Amino acid sequence: MKDVETQTQNVQNYISAKDVNAALADVKKLQDEFKLVEGYFEKRGNAADAVALSKEYEEKVAALQKALEASDFDGRRYSRRRLFQTVSRCLPR
Repeated sequence: MKDVETQTQNVQNYISAKDVNAALADVKKLQDEFKLVEGYFEKRGNAADAVALSKEYEEKVAALQKALEASDFDGRRYSRRRLFQTVSRCLPR
């Protein structure tokens, strides 16, 4: 999850700097990681909450990607904030 936290922070920084290409690259990495986590917990079984949470992350990352691709700066900030808040809640402290 540290990689996810780092990538999420990087996306925030790239959006602030209006570096859409770099933000999209890290968003793609996040999508891949959340899909991997979802698959892991689906195969493991008895982890419906983890699967659901992974899907929630995937949806938020997809919304962020869509906003980035549309150059929607307000949407990007909103999507980024929602994603970061969700990831932050789940990271071990």
